[in-house]
Amino acid sequence: MLATFAIAKERDKRRVVIIESFKEHAIFTTYFACLMLRRTLQVIRYRLKTTFKLIGTTSPIEVSTILAVILHDIGKVCEAYQSRVRDVVSGKLQVASFYGHEIYSSAILFRLLCKVFNDAYNDRELARNLAAIFSLAVLRHHQAMRSIEDIANSRNGNIPDKWSVCEKTIYYICNATEQALELSADILKVDVLKHYLDMRIDKYLVEILKDCYDYRTCINVIKEEVLGSMTRAGGKITLYSILSGIIILADRIAAKIVRGDFKFSRLDREYIETIKLDLYKF
Repeated sequence: MLATFAIAKERDKRRVVIIESFKEHAIFTTYFACLMLRRTLQVIRYRLKTTFKLIGTTSPIEVSTILAVILHDIGKVCEAYQSRVRDVVSGKLQVASFYGHEIYSSAILFRLLCKVFNDAYNDRELARNLAAIFSLAVLRHHQAMRSIEDIANSRNGNIPDKWSVCEKTIYYICNATEQALELSADILKVDVLKHYLDMRIDKYLVEILKDCYDYRTCINVIKEEVLGSMTRAGGKITLYSILSGIIILADRIAAKIVRGDFKFSRLDREYIETIKLDLYKF
C-alpha cells in the first residue's frame, strides 16, 4: 500500500501505527474539494477562458482542476519516501517525513498538463501558462504563506534526490485517479472521467510516471518554466490562488477525518459550514 501519512502512537500501552493510503487521501480530498468546486468550478472555467481568450472546449480546464486535487500528493509515492513508511511500521521511525514532496508533485503535474493543454489548444506558450496555474496551486498547498521563490530555493536533507516508481505503483496511481475522477463527475455533474479518457490523459499519465525525476531538474522546471510563466504572463498566473485555497482546505479536512482527528481550526469549520458537510457521516 502506498501511504501519504504514517505515524506510530501509544494506545493502551501498545504501539499502534496509523497509515493513510494514497488512494484513500486522493478520494477523500477530491470529495471535499468537489463540494466547494460545485460553487467555484464555473468561476475557474470562466476566468481562465476570458483571461487567456480560449477558443473551443473548456474540458481541459475542468479535468486539470480535478487532476490537481487528485495528484497534489503524487510526490509522496516514490520509493525514497515509501521506505520511511516501512521504517515506521518496523519500528525504526516514529513518523514518516514527506518534506518537500510538493516540489515533485508540482513538477510532474506541470509536465502532464503541458501535454494536455498543448493538445487542446495547439499553443505551447499558452499550454505552459495554463499548466503553471495548476502546478503553482499544488506547489503551495503546504506553504501558502511562503513566497514561491522561497519554496523553490529551499533545500533540506529530508528531500530525496530522486523520484521514481515501479509498474505496480503506476497501475495503483492510475486506478486511484480514475476512481477519484468518477467520484468528481457524480458530484459536479461534469463528465471529467470521459474527458480524461477521450483526451488520452490516462496514457500521458502512465508515460510521465515511468520517468525518473531528480530534485535539481524539478527545481529548474519550477524556477524556469513555472515561475517563468508568471513573468511572461504577468498577473494572469495569479489565478492559481483560487484553486490553491480549495486544495489546502480539502487536503486538511481529508487528512484529519481519515486520521480520526476531529479538532478543527476556525478556518476549517468555516469551510465545513460552507460546503454543508455532515461530520457525523464519518
